[in-house]
Amino acid sequence: MFRLLGLLGGLAAVTDLGTGAAADESLARAVVASRLARALGCDAEAVRDVVYVSLLEHVGCTAYSVELAAALGDDVVATRTFLQADLTSTRETLANLVPALASATGRSRLGVTAAVLRHSAALDRGGPAATCEVARAAARRLGLPGPVREALAHTTASWDGSGAPAVAGPAIPYATRLTHVAATATLFALLESRDRATAEVRRRAGKTLDPELAAACLERADEVLDGIGQVDAYELLLDVEPDPVRLVDSAHLEQVARVFGDMVDLKSPWLHGHSLPWLTSPPQRDAGPDSARRRWAGCAAPATCMTSGAPVSPAGCGTSPAR
Repeated sequence: MFRLLGLLGGLAAVTDLGTGAAADESLARAVVASRLARALGCDAEAVRDVVYVSLLEHVGCTAYSVELAAALGDDVVATRTFLQADLTSTRETLANLVPALASATGRSRLGVTAAVLRHSAALDRGGPAATCEVARAAARRLGLPGPVREALAHTTASWDGSGAPAVAGPAIPYATRLTHVAATATLFALLESRDRATAEVRRRAGKTLDPELAAACLERADEVLDGIGQVDAYELLLDVEPDPVRLVDSAHLEQVARVFGDMVDLKSPWLHGHSLPWLTSPPQRDAGPDSARRRWAGCAAPATCMTSGAPVSPAGCGTSPAR
């Protein structure tokens, strides 16, 4: 038997590489989110959902790598800059994005600015949609429950309605809103310091972040950020999942590995179907990223997870036999 959370910790670490994140950022984010959820009085099931949503928040970021790289020259630098910037401020976004891309690609700042302006509308439409679609599909194929899938489908939403999908405020799933706060705090704590983390959470409250959850995080900053960047994030992660933990038996381990392979293959059109060509069909290298995403989102039955030693269906994954 294998801990599903432990396996997904490996996937999250690879996702961090693909987004230019600090080492173990996704694992640390899940720890911070779980601490905040517990501090706010969430029950075990809600905490469990938050752990998986926050760990997999960026799992769909490979979905739009091809288009982003083609448009801006470096998808990793672009993604990292987007994650760090306050996207409600076009001026701030450009002020961070243009010099970063110019440095990474060797283009002039004028050329980068022109490319950003030329492609911004298409990127704004396609990027969030692809990211959320792939994240939700990954959760479904892993057998994660409906609330986790729904939360991941809103990962690029924003409290003020400026994100995608076009929802705002409490209409965004609670686990997503809590993850957004934890993500901001974790990102800047690892990037710079705890003081920077709290400053960014405070600055973004009411814009991209739920103001009440942001305030709760600020009140408990020392508690929720304790040890982040200093203690092994993987060990901390395994300790935060409530019982009963989700388990995968050896018979279903391959199904989890298939999801991992597909996530990696989305990074490049030359890799689509490469890791597991028998999953749906032989590799189709000329089909393009849109076709690959459609095949990926619809392929394969969800993995069957196990909890408390007894197999359960994907819809009930993580629930106790008594429910």
